[in-house]
Amino acid sequence: FSQGSMAHCRQVLQCLAGTCIVFLILAWSGDILRDGSRPWTIKRPCQMHRLRATRLGTPAVPTLPKVASGAGARQISLASVTIVVYESANLSEVGPLDNLLLSAQRAGFSSTDVVVLGRGLQHLWKRSKHGELPFGIKLKAIRAFIETLPPNQLVFIVDGRDTIIQMPPGEVVRRFKRLVAARGKDPHRSLLFSAESACCVGPMWRHAPGSLMNFSAPGLHPTRMRYTGDLPSAGSSLRDQGVRQRWIDFFLGEARVANATTLQFPFLNAGQFIGSAQTIAKLLDLVRFGITEDDQLLFSEAMWHASKGGGELS
Repeated sequence: FSQGSMAHCRQVLQCLAGTCIVFLILAWSGDILRDGSRPWTIKRPCQMHRLRATRLGTPAVPTLPKVASGAGARQISLASVTIVVYESANLSEVGPLDNLLLSAQRAGFSSTDVVVLGRGLQHLWKRSKHGELPFGIKLKAIRAFIETLPPNQLVFIVDGRDTIIQMPPGEVVRRFKRLVAARGKDPHRSLLFSAESACCVGPMWRHAPGSLMNFSAPGLHPTRMRYTGDLPSAGSSLRDQGVRQRWIDFFLGEARVANATTLQFPFLNAGQFIGSAQTIAKLLDLVRFGITEDDQLLFSEAMWHASKGGGELS
């Protein structure tokens, strides 16, 4: 190899290593909620589709998975993973999920391993009259669906239109368990988030770490002090560099504490995260999301509180 090609190879390897970095919310395996989660009240049934197509383009048949319990539920989680994606496009529209579904099929996932939520519901990029994005619709759909799963079923939440699957289900499970075990945590009570190189989403420029939730009583849900769509507090602007820098400092500090192999991808990304159904449910209940709230800020806020010992997810 020439010197230039070797340098290029090193850059590629660094990029690949960075994309494998995920945030293990260490305190979330035992430091956020003490009590059981309180399920959301769903005013209208959430539309769910479990894919039963043998080829792309075949209409999916809506079904619900059978629910296991006890030891059987734990065994399921050790050998399988369910991919969950939110997509509001109707089945008659050109398939924006084709890349995801085809890559999952080629990686060895069966059609019953991939669940598409939200068909025909509001698109996540359709802003409200106040300019807010309705990410809470996606979170509400996920929260409703995971109620139908065994508590210890491993669930992989992914963005649909810009995601491809590159490893078989067994390898996804193995890597998740290995990464969690490396930190001495229980895979049934831990979450992994994807990471990215850029900070931060718009609301994180005006809401400082710790400003949205207040853990005033140990073991109880936090009080929501502010919402992601709120205007900045007095003395701050809509794009406050000082507020953003506090988030940057927090994530870089967490990456150093975790002995990350690189600091190129230190920031939490809400587009992909994985954990047991019961742990994801507890996280969603913890943040007490509104329909028009930003999920990336909410999960980052929860991570900040977890780093301070604010509650439990176990």
